[in-house]
Amino acid sequence: MKKLIALILALILICSVTAFAENQEITVIVNGSKVESDVSATIVDGRTMLPVRAIFEALGMAVSWNGETQTATGVGYDYAVSMTIGSPVVKFYLATEITPETNVDLEITADVPPMIIDGRTFVPVRALAEALESKVEWDDATKTVTIEKMLYANMTEDNGYMIDGNTARFIGRYYEKDGYLTSAFSVSGIELRFKGTGAKLKVNVTGNQTAYVHTFIDGDKTVYTHYEEDDKVRIELPKGENEFVIAENLTDGIHTVKILKDNEESYNQIQWISVDIENGELLSPAPAKSRKIQVFGDSITCASNNVNYPDNVDKGHGSKYENANNSYISHVARHFDAELEVFARSGLSAYNCFTSLSDPIYNKVSQVNPKYGEWNHAKYEPDLIIQFNWINDVVGKIERDGLTYDDIKAAYVNMFKTFREAHPGVSIIVIGNSSRPKFTETINAAIEEYGKDHDNSGIMVFESKIPYPRHPMYERHLEIAEELYPVIEEFMGW
Repeated sequence: MKKLIALILALILICSVTAFAENQEITVIVNGSKVESDVSATIVDGRTMLPVRAIFEALGMAVSWNGETQTATGVGYDYAVSMTIGSPVVKFYLATEITPETNVDLEITADVPPMIIDGRTFVPVRALAEALESKVEWDDATKTVTIEKMLYANMTEDNGYMIDGNTARFIGRYYEKDGYLTSAFSVSGIELRFKGTGAKLKVNVTGNQTAYVHTFIDGDKTVYTHYEEDDKVRIELPKGENEFVIAENLTDGIHTVKILKDNEESYNQIQWISVDIENGELLSPAPAKSRKIQVFGDSITCASNNVNYPDNVDKGHGSKYENANNSYISHVARHFDAELEVFARSGLSAYNCFTSLSDPIYNKVSQVNPKYGEWNHAKYEPDLIIQFNWINDVVGKIERDGLTYDDIKAAYVNMFKTFREAHPGVSIIVIGNSSRPKFTETINAAIEEYGKDHDNSGIMVFESKIPYPRHPMYERHLEIAEELYPVIEEFMGW
């Protein structure tokens, strides 16, 4: 009997160890960054499977889903990949629009087909990565899949790397202008990843004023405050072509550098031309962060005049005095380690944009030049949209121009429709102010009205208690952010 008990205990121990090994968390690393997902990776028949959106976005692709054909499609800068539930074939296209006539340029047969597990679509990681000609390694001891995506780069005559959607990760909206990908909105820009000791970037500044940018190396979060200071993290770029150092004297190894605009589109735009790497090579960019915030706002969000140090918020106007990397929303994004897309300009009101749903500028790649076309919202799927236009809607449209609160209510109902059509289920926070309680009452009424025909859960209005000068200084922006932190933490569970 004792031997039988001992044998049973031994079997229980073996099974426990086996179960632990099987249940050990699987880590997937793409281009140096861990892939974050609300659902963990799993192993099916010896192959690592991940939720389709997590792995597609980590590999730099926008995701779409066809429920009729049960097909997931990922669209990169100049290519696409499709996978269908139950089919082991991964199809690669040198095209960004897939029709029945589109040629398949490469097919990879996976050992395990995409499948639905607990209502979620899972795809085989290795087969997808190999369709993109990526290097894939498996560490059984740590249960880690490491993927290094191949770099597809066009070179300049002097052996620099041309900037495009393959060589750089674009932050915020962008569009093509004069043959170059262009960033225009506040806090938009690019992130580069390279192996070496430094990098030098070539850009062209268009628009009517000098541009200012911040550089952030290897996750550094230092921001510039006063325009008088000689601070290397803020770089002045005169109109025209500029070549400047974005990183130097680094230890030899793999680094990332992020370059973000301080100014809104009406002042300037930056065309990204090429990058030279010192003592090394450019690598495929790292994936975006898992949390994503979008903001729709006005001059406050653009941080107009927030560095007019020391004594007068109206001391000067223009790009020199506008530092969006030190705005309330940039503080929020850094605090939550989130991606950020800003759609904002001075004077923008929700009323002007959403009185009609026929052609809202929210859907454009540019708010100054709508001729550049429509923005593909699938390129950036936010978890949270923050909207900040109460000053232009209340002080401007109502108190100055004589509109009614009912006019504002109707515009905001349309705004919720537009946001949710572009991003179904996205959470929305509208920022108001305690000095205008009627605005808060109106937005709550708009949420209720929207809810008559739609799901209005996940939408709220937050009434800030901070008094706003016309254009707050950078210290006040931090106060606004600190007021928002607990609200977002509770609302989003972050």
